[in-house]
Amino acid sequence: MYLLAGSEITTPLTLLKSGQLLALTPDCPGALFLQKAFYTEFVGPGAAVGGNLDVQCTAIYRVGNVRFCVPETYEERQQAFRKRIEYIARLQELMLVDAPLRRAGLVINQLGQWLGLQEAQKVPNELIASLVGLLPRNVEFARQQSVGSSAQAFDLAQLANSADH
Repeated sequence: MYLLAGSEITTPLTLLKSGQLLALTPDCPGALFLQKAFYTEFVGPGAAVGGNLDVQCTAIYRVGNVRFCVPETYEERQQAFRKRIEYIARLQELMLVDAPLRRAGLVINQLGQWLGLQEAQKVPNELIASLVGLLPRNVEFARQQSVGSSAQAFDLAQLANSADH
């Protein structure tokens, strides 16, 4: 696996649109939110980025310290693609939750697991909403509910019962 040094990276958006297949290093403490025309994708540690996957990316939101590498072997590329698919599949599972407030609470909780709670709190409501087909106000309300629940995690059952589709 070949690591990209700082001087080799122009701007992240230019890098993604170049068609070069990259991956975030597996031990990378950060992640990317890739905004497309109508939705946003999450790319976490170990996942493939760039190549043909992201040529239609319109903007990038970085969380934490992101390090790229070039997957050189067939196995490294397959592993990076599998990791990207895992992130997509998990968010797709959350998207199937009917109640918007419950879905918002679940995606916030998932981002907290992937990024850490402190980093997840920095992600704008609009980005989180576009990950799983929500309105930003649903994410904002779910965050307010989590702050009000002291140091404990969401009471997701209560959020689901109070959700009025």
